[in-house]
Amino acid sequence: MENSTVAELKKLLENSAKEIQYYKNRAMKAGNKRLQETEELSRLISRLRQTEKALEKARDKLEKRVQERTAELLETNKLLTQEISERKKAALELEESERKYKTLFED
Repeated sequence: MENSTVAELKKLLENSAKEIQYYKNRAMKAGNKRLQETEELSRLISRLRQTEKALEKARDKLEKRVQERTAELLETNKLLTQEISERKKAALELEESERKYKTLFED
């Protein structure tokens, strides 16, 4: 009877050892999975930060281009406004000259 009890205990011990190993493996897999997820999350965060920096750099570059272009347009607008004034003045002078011409030669 003792042999069967010892055999049963050995079998129970083996099964318990297998069950413990099973749960250890599951815990390791779960831990490894969490570790892998954490590493992947870390990589994604790093990539996100790099992308944010690249976007900031591109935004700054674009803002500089906008400022430069705005300055160019303001200067062009200023020159065109001067040219319009000069043409209006020339047109008025031409009208005045034509009036004088008409008064001189038509009277």
